Order: sequence, then structure tokens, then C-alpha cells
Amino acid sequence: MGEMYTPYGFRDRLFQEAARQQELLERIQKIFRRYGYLEVKTPTAEYLKVYDEERGSIAPADMYKFVDRDGELLVLRPDLTPAAARVATTYLTEEDLPCRISMTGSTFRYNSRYSAKERELAQTGIELIGEDSVLADAEAAEIAIQALRAVGLSEFKIAIGHARLVERILERFPEKARPELRECVVSKNFPALYQKLAEGEPEAGLRELVELTARTGGIELVSQGYECSRRLGQTQISDIFERLLEVHRRLEEAGMAEELVYDLGMTVDLHYYTGIVFQGYTDGTGDCVLDGGRYDDLLCQFSRDWPAVGLGINMNSLLSAMGRQGILPEGPKQVYLAGTGEDLTLKAARILREQGEDVVLLQGKDRESFEALSRNRESCRLGLWLDPSEDPELGSCLEERLKEVLKDA
Repeated sequence: MGEMYTPYGFRDRLFQEAARQQELLERIQKIFRRYGYLEVKTPTAEYLKVYDEERGSIAPADMYKFVDRDGELLVLRPDLTPAAARVATTYLTEEDLPCRISMTGSTFRYNSRYSAKERELAQTGIELIGEDSVLADAEAAEIAIQALRAVGLSEFKIAIGHARLVERILERFPEKARPELRECVVSKNFPALYQKLAEGEPEAGLRELVELTARTGGIELVSQGYECSRRLGQTQISDIFERLLEVHRRLEEAGMAEELVYDLGMTVDLHYYTGIVFQGYTDGTGDCVLDGGRYDDLLCQFSRDWPAVGLGINMNSLLSAMGRQGILPEGPKQVYLAGTGEDLTLKAARILREQGEDVVLLQGKDRESFEALSRNRESCRLGLWLDPSEDPELGSCLEERLKEVLKDA
């Protein structure tokens, strides 16, 4: 049959890489638990209707869909959040709210071959269901920052925006002008934006608001937007800015303002977001390593009018970025063990394992090949060859000898 490879867009992660990903995942989940989030597990396959296009999830063409033997339309889950919404509305009641859940698993998206993106994404995230407050928004952003700190990132930014801000501002323009203005804002094409604004001749304050949404910067952008929208008497818009200011204040009090940047024209691929949205970026990858936001309308489509906010971390992108930055955690280290006496090495392996060591027992190796293997394996922290002919007392004081060797290693 020849060599067998994985399907396009899927890949194997071997040994140390898999162990490093698991280590990062455990660090992140520890942060989730610290904030009171408990894990739920959902199936990899869901009914297609959980991801109906009107719910704002990914496009049907980007899903892995299939029909089971009962004729039911199923999908390999492309996104964890609708699955969380299904779980919450199926099993929770008003008395259970607010509810904090965490989820971990693979998601599947049929990305184009030309995008060079993986089609199976390892993700972990949290959902805070039943809480519509600034505190909930700030908690989600705070957890995002704490999670990236916990894995060892020191250079990263959390970009914050609002899913409805651009829409609310452009409602003040003629309908036919909105698509082009929106495109200019999203692409940050300032020359084209200035030209379109000049053609429409909006009042100065409204022009200032549109220009602000195309910019990226510090909290002063939000403050400018708040003052400008208040002068214009645009209460809906000023309320958005005011909420972002309050979220920032909470994060600043927690010592997390340095990691924040504001992108007021931020767009997100998932269209169920209704409020604050955020994305995490670091060197070493062109993709965001995390994203999230408020999605107050999604659970309504599952028969519950419950607000919610959450975040998801893309473990594939995170692992790739940290690898390029050279800051991945060490994989597990093992003691490689071999020798001339089978009974002696088996006894030594048992003693070492009882002491908490991970032991790889290599019987049948000669000393030269064993030492070469121990030097060349990344997972080996200590190669231990046992030969009673070199140490006649080894059999009678094996445990003491092993303690000495480990102490000096």
C-alpha cells in the first residue's frame, strides 16, 4: 500500500509536540477552573440544525456534513459555541444561572487548499451564560489575558472592539453609501474612506465617528468616540463606548491594561456576536490565537432568552506561535534504563517509578547503542546503564545507588 498520510488539512502530532500541547492545555484549563468554570463534553458530531446559517455560525459550505444511516443530517462540529448553547438550553433552568462552563475539543472546517489552514482545530474555551453585565465582559477578557500569561506568553495583545458599533454609526448614512463605507472601515483604507466621506458631506461629528472606527489604538480612541457620540446625541452609540470604557477600567484595576488595544472597526467571522468582541495576537502566526465576545441573541434561537459571553483559544495557532518564538515548555523527561542483568533492571525500574520517575526500559541493547539512543532522544533526561560487574554492591544497595545518581543528575 505504500506510505499512508493524513487527509489534506489534517496532521499528526507526535510525542513531544503532543505532550507540549497537552501541557499548554492543562495550564489554560487551570485558569478556567480558578474562575469557577467547570467542563462539559459534547459529541464531535451534531445535528446540522444546531449550526443553521441564520444562527451566525460558519457558512454551510465550510462544514463537514454527512447523512447517517437513519437519514439524519449531521455535521462535524465547526464551532464550540453553538454546541454550548444547545447544552445550556437543554439542561439548564433559570435557577442554574449564571452558569460557567468550559469546553475542549476539535472543531472541523473545510478550509480551501489555497488557504494553507488546518481543517481540524484543537480548541478550548469558556462560556458565561445568563449574565449581561460589564463585569461578565471584563471577566471574559481577563481570563483571555490570564490564559495567555499562563502558557508563557509575555508579548501579546488583546484587540477589543464591538460587533455592532460600525453598523450603528453607518445607520446615520444613506443606505446606498453604507456598503462602501463599511468596506473602507474594515480594510482601513483611509484614502478611499476620506473620499467617500467627502462625497457624502456628513456633519463633522459623524465624520469623526466613522474615522475613529477605522483606527486602532489605545483607550483614548474609545474616550473620543464617547465624547463625540454624546455631543451628537447618539445615545445608542455612546452607550457602546461607555461600556467599553467601563470594561477597560475593570481590566486596568486588575493590572491588565498594558495588553489591550482597541480596534473599533473589528470584524469577526462568526456573526452571532452582539456586543464586545476581542481577539488575541502574538508574534509567530498571522492568525489570532484566541477570540471571543458577547452573543446575547444566539440562545434565543435555542428557545432561551439568555445573554452570554465567551472565548475560544486556538491551540494549533498558539502552539505554532510559541514554537516560532522559542518559548514552548519542555516536553516530559524520562529516565532511560538498561543493563546487563534483566532482573536487576526490572527491579530498578520499579523503584524509580515508585519515586515518581518516568522510566523507559530498554532490554536487549548493548551499551554503545543504548548510550547513543540516550544522547539523541529529546525526551531522555538521564540514561542509566546498570552493570553489576562494574559495581559488585549494586544488587544489595540498589535503591541507595539510584537515589545518588538521581541527586547528581
